[in-house]
Amino acid sequence: MFYSTRIADVATKFTVGTEMQIGQTSAQNYGNQMGKASSLNFDDDIRIKSALYFGSAELDLTENLLLTVGTSLNMLRYDFDRIVTNITSDTTGFYEKKFTPQLMPRIGLVNKIAPNMSLHGSISFGFSPPTVEEVRTNEGSLNLGLAAEKGTSFEVGARGSFLKNRIKYDATFFYFRLNDAIVQQQTPRGTNIFINAGSANQAGFELSTSILLLDNPVQIINQIELNNALTINRFYFDEYETNSGDFSGNKLTGVAPNISTTTFTVKAKGGLYSSAGHYFTDEIPLNDANSFYSNKSHVVKLTAGFKRQLLERLTINVSFSLDNLLNEEYSLGYDINAFGARYYQPAPARNWFGGLKLIYDF
Repeated sequence: MFYSTRIADVATKFTVGTEMQIGQTSAQNYGNQMGKASSLNFDDDIRIKSALYFGSAELDLTENLLLTVGTSLNMLRYDFDRIVTNITSDTTGFYEKKFTPQLMPRIGLVNKIAPNMSLHGSISFGFSPPTVEEVRTNEGSLNLGLAAEKGTSFEVGARGSFLKNRIKYDATFFYFRLNDAIVQQQTPRGTNIFINAGSANQAGFELSTSILLLDNPVQIINQIELNNALTINRFYFDEYETNSGDFSGNKLTGVAPNISTTTFTVKAKGGLYSSAGHYFTDEIPLNDANSFYSNKSHVVKLTAGFKRQLLERLTINVSFSLDNLLNEEYSLGYDINAFGARYYQPAPARNWFGGLKLIYDF
């Protein structure tokens, strides 16, 4: 619900709402006999109940100063009806994972200090409960003691443009204090489990830039644009001690300290276009002890295509791409804290693919 009014001559907008969801699913786990399903290990009926109540207010304190305050109340529970189990220490029956209702306030301020520049800052509190897959792991066990992640976030930044909007930027410094961080572990069987890892400090910087090098619709090549997104992460465990050791002060597992994505796009008359992308990922700590790291990767992708409107509501887009041009050995995803150092899931070597897309605007 939305409501607009004036309070002491200050233009104010109120937004309130609610969202409720109920989901139910049936989940079974089977043994693996030479790649084929064998005996039934677990059989669960799972019900998810969630409710969200939220409200916010936007106050135009001055012509260039905007204040936003808001809060939300989050409620969540998982119900597990265990019908079948083959673990001797486990029993069938009803299990409940209910999270304490969480109130999450937020306050933000935006100040337009020039026609093409604004500063912004915010403080917010976060609540991130574990997913069903983290509470009921892929081996079927129920981790009912797993707590939700909670944290406090501080952000300050600037966004704007210059040279008649040809150069745009958005820069943000952030710090996030995370408690009860959820970290993935792997058992000798190769199944994933999740534990709370104490607290973590996450500081960083994000910068996105867009440079319009050419914008002239009457030329054969009518637009050239360069974009970059840079992320610098300095994430560390604060207090983190398990049966495997004390990892306090180590780098946060599974997070790259530096990530950069650069794209160069050229558009021409007749709907022709091409683009080149460079994706850099710094080395990632793959275990809590920081004794194994991934290699840095530079992945280059080239794309050429044709996009044109055929009819009033019908558009065609034909494209061809060459991926991993440098034939890098890298992974699209890592198994964090994998048993036996089985961290890597190799990505495809140099490869190509094409596509045809028809878009009809109803």
